[in-house]
Amino acid sequence: MASNLRQFLDNVKNGECDKVTKWLNKGLDPNFQWKDMGETPLTLAIKLAKPRDMIMTLVSGGAHLDYRAADTMTPLHKAAVAGNYEAIKVKRQIAASYFEQLEQSKTQSCPLLPPNILTSQQTPTAPRVTGGHL
Repeated sequence: MASNLRQFLDNVKNGECDKVTKWLNKGLDPNFQWKDMGETPLTLAIKLAKPRDMIMTLVSGGAHLDYRAADTMTPLHKAAVAGNYEAIKVKRQIAASYFEQLEQSKTQSCPLLPPNILTSQQTPTAPRVTGGHL
């Protein structure tokens, strides 16, 4: 099993979306920390020069956007530290899409959201972005 995870992480690091998709289709859960380096597949994807396709592949395969590495940093934290603005933009687009779907369905499936969030014209991250936090 460990060699499978190592191969999967190598595929992520090399940007091989087709191979990563095959692993995910076989049922591999992308939410894990590799014990030797403490990284997750998404935190490794953030390090790619062009991370968009790999991030989208992992997220569509079930990767949680806020799954933390051993150093307690999320993929978004790592993207910010590395200055990888493309990765930050992709993360924001995925989050915006999620909240857009919530608004369209008019169901509050996330109890942590404030009650008025579904009627707001902005995403929950918009005030943080305009405030300079992202």
